Amino acid sequence: MNGVARMASCGALVLAACSNGGMLLDPQPIDPPVLSSAELCSRQDSLVAAAGDVRTPDTDFEILARLLPGGFGGHFPGGLFLVHPERAADARAAAAILEVCVGRRLSNLTPIQVLGVLQGNYDWVQLRTWQARIGSDPSVTLVLSDIDERINRLAVGVPSEAARVQLLGRLGPLRIPTAAVDVFVNTTPLPAD
Repeated sequence: MNGVARMASCGALVLAACSNGGMLLDPQPIDPPVLSSAELCSRQDSLVAAAGDVRTPDTDFEILARLLPGGFGGHFPGGLFLVHPERAADARAAAAILEVCVGRRLSNLTPIQVLGVLQGNYDWVQLRTWQARIGSDPSVTLVLSDIDERINRLAVGVPSEAARVQLLGRLGPLRIPTAAVDVFVNTTPLPAD
């Protein structure tokens, strides 16, 4: 994937990380405060508007990370990842409020209210920022790059063992924790979800 294709694949909210070579300061896990209903609805409306009309599930997860208390790290049928699982009640209450807001809305709020909570190590914004750093590094050759919401980590496919070793060596200089990335050899590109 060349730099232009990588930049096109970056979400609207992390575009700055893509366009400046991905060298943002390491993001801290986002743990938004509990907001009033009006503040929460207004913030959702602003973030959804900023993301644009054509959003991916990854973009919606990033918006959720910026809205839900607890450090939202994604969800899948088996559970909801929170960096701070003790804030699950706050996250569920915020999701219930967001679901009834008038205006621009997110679509994947119901699972947050019903899924079991799993300990997450990273929130979605951290994962997206690190994904953008890897994708914008000209020394990295990728076959695929995705956030694996089943394990709260990045999944990065590279074309060879040499490329895998090279990428693992680049994680430190890119300020990405090795534990946050599953790097594997894959010669067949897979569609991102």
